[in-house]
Amino acid sequence: MKPEIGLTDDDIHLIIFSSIDFDWFTNLIVSQGEFRKWFDMNFEGESREELDFMENKNEIWQAVTTLGIEVVTWHGRIKENTEFILTTKWWETVRYHHFGSEMKAKFDENPELQKELRA
Repeated sequence: MKPEIGLTDDDIHLIIFSSIDFDWFTNLIVSQGEFRKWFDMNFEGESREELDFMENKNEIWQAVTTLGIEVVTWHGRIKENTEFILTTKWWETVRYHHFGSEMKAKFDENPELQKELRA
């Protein structure tokens, strides 16, 4: 694909990593629908559809990078049965642990948020 279309290694990485299915992130499964969008989209102008697509892919790229850091960090903590990291149960635990920790930190920083939530 790369020689025929004239894509660089960076182009290929961006297309693949922004097409990963988050439910199977640790298995690096690419979502066919997300992958196809790169080739079905007309990139000739500055249409709203094109801008929305690029904003979405930018968000996905940032999310994949963050989740990749999580996988590397947690993998280093696992001493045995490292294949457990490939399971959906592990992935959901890490994902929700991360979000929960961030939410707790925000509430700890700003007690007023807790009062608003209880009201």
